[in-house]
Amino acid sequence: MKTDSIDIKIIADTGGDFTDDLVKEYDVNLIPFTIEAGDDTFLDTDDVDTEAIMRSMENSPNPVRTACPAPGKFLKAMKDSLANNIFIVTISGKLSGSFESANAAKKQFLEEFPDKKVEIIDSMSASAGEALVLYKLCKEVSKGMDFDTVTKAINEFASNMKTYFVLDSVDSLMKNGRLSRVKGTLVNVLGIKPLLGSNGEGEIVSYGGYRGSKRALKQLADRICGEAKESKNKEIFISYAGDEERARKLAELISECSEWSEIRVQHTRGLSTAYAQRGGVVVSY
Repeated sequence: MKTDSIDIKIIADTGGDFTDDLVKEYDVNLIPFTIEAGDDTFLDTDDVDTEAIMRSMENSPNPVRTACPAPGKFLKAMKDSLANNIFIVTISGKLSGSFESANAAKKQFLEEFPDKKVEIIDSMSASAGEALVLYKLCKEVSKGMDFDTVTKAINEFASNMKTYFVLDSVDSLMKNGRLSRVKGTLVNVLGIKPLLGSNGEGEIVSYGGYRGSKRALKQLADRICGEAKESKNKEIFISYAGDEERARKLAELISECSEWSEIRVQHTRGLSTAYAQRGGVVVSY
């Protein structure tokens, strides 16, 4: 991406649900995660089959496994860019090794090219959250702002952003040992839908559980509308895994009690699909 005053390249891992149209519009280079679900391995590229990921997960008793991009992948992307100023956005450093991998690549890159600038942005989120941080970064860069000003603005935005998600199933949490099988089975039988989210430091915490999807989405919408300030000037991103109708319903509920400059609804990419599971909805603002 080139502005009137400076050349900047934006790189990101695929922990965020950045859509293909935005990738092309802002010339973003996405470095994919690898996902192992059941006996299948998926590379989180733009043509990844998210339905196949969900089927493989549902048919396997084993937990899904993921691998972040190696430092060499980030290093190659930086060298190939030929840019003097580079931003790399990653999934929360508390959730993955991608942030550390990108920093390792940065160190090696700057040893070879000491006159260039590289900033690694920890989105402190994932899915819709990382996508929103990446979107805001692209917007700021397109305004022609200088590198240091953009860096400060985006890090501040990531620190203040909120991310919530509602799971339709806790099967993955049980397989990964994060929820006991007894509790997980009880939650599924009773139709309890967990409301989870970021604690502001990139870690996932629970905000309770609600009986049925409709009630959970309504509670989430009410929480968002109660927290949103000056939302007319803000964007809100909603990601869904397999159930667009549920995401559109959440967008409708949110728009009934608050006004936003933009509400974007998109399907999860491969990595987010693996963790949100079928029916999961993620929202960030």
